[in-house]
Amino acid sequence: MLYLSALGPETKSFLLQEYAITDQFIENLHVWPGNLDRYDREEFRSKRQMITHLGRHRQSLDGSTIDEEHIFYSSIIDIVVHWGYKTINESKFATIWKSLVAFQKITVAKENIGVERAFGTMFFARGGFETHTQYEIYNINRFGFQENYESARLYSPYVDYLESYELLTFGVNVSATIKQFRFEIMAFGEEERDPRKTDLQRARWHYDNVTKYLDTLLDLQRTLGQICMTNLTSLLEKSKTGVIINSCLLVFVLLLCSFVVFSIENLTSSIQRYAGILVDRTKELSVEKKRTDSLLYQMIPKPVAKKLKRNNSINAEYFNSVTVFFSDIEGFSRISLSLPPLRLVELLNTLYGSIDSLVDQRNLYKVETINDSYMIVSGSECPVLFWMMSVSIYKSDNI
Repeated sequence: MLYLSALGPETKSFLLQEYAITDQFIENLHVWPGNLDRYDREEFRSKRQMITHLGRHRQSLDGSTIDEEHIFYSSIIDIVVHWGYKTINESKFATIWKSLVAFQKITVAKENIGVERAFGTMFFARGGFETHTQYEIYNINRFGFQENYESARLYSPYVDYLESYELLTFGVNVSATIKQFRFEIMAFGEEERDPRKTDLQRARWHYDNVTKYLDTLLDLQRTLGQICMTNLTSLLEKSKTGVIINSCLLVFVLLLCSFVVFSIENLTSSIQRYAGILVDRTKELSVEKKRTDSLLYQMIPKPVAKKLKRNNSINAEYFNSVTVFFSDIEGFSRISLSLPPLRLVELLNTLYGSIDSLVDQRNLYKVETINDSYMIVSGSECPVLFWMMSVSIYKSDNI
């Protein structure tokens, strides 16, 4: 746009230098934001396609207009700016987002004042704006610069008023000079273009002073970028340390969990093994208990035995009517001499087994059995039992 404003042939050399710088920056980008073009244009799909697209446009510069140049480059820069904001929104480093926003705001402010410089210089070089749209574009970028710069000041303490820098161009205060230029453009910008008002010297003076602003913003942008990189590097170092510590903790926890699982498995196996043993021992204990109770009930009456097991005191009891039974086998000595030992044992087992069955049925108590003698006591009369025991045995053959 400066070249088309007819500032002089030296602007061509300036453009050639800027072309090389632009291409180098595109090549140095690690990520290309091609996926952000909503129209999916071919030139935005890769860095190489963008450089080729710019090269073709540069060759046709002499046949272009200022408005066409503004639209061409703004369409590219808007996508890059949008990419920057999207990158900040997707950033996982929330602690440095303010510095990133300030950096992005200064970047957009540089773009605004760059457009202001181009249209303002064209205003003086051509004696006014060619269309009212150019006047509106100038104002949008002029106020856009002020808005973005003030926003950057809210996000970073390193952004200060430009007036505080006391910028000078050829010994003249830049801020005061730019204010004067802006006042003239605002006052006469809506008037029709008059070639007689062309003033290339004022156009160069406007260009040089705004460029001083741009250089200051570039230094500020670099400072903010360095701050972001320093904070990011520090954050990454802390993150690495955190990752190492967390990794060590994770390894320790995994080892500890393995040990705990192994210990629990062994403990569970031991518990199961002991549970099996305990079940067996419980069964054996139950059998032994039954055997012990059986022996105990043979020694003392069952009610008395139950009281003793409960640690209750045993008091003497009084019965109005009792029965004491004694039995004996007549001629047992003679029978024992005539019968074989096994036959004699079979005889006693048969006899006393029948008596034991009757005792259990009638809730009697067997005191003791000695040889062929059998003693029973009861709290009541037992006529059936007496009848059963009234049999006299004379011969072993009759048994």
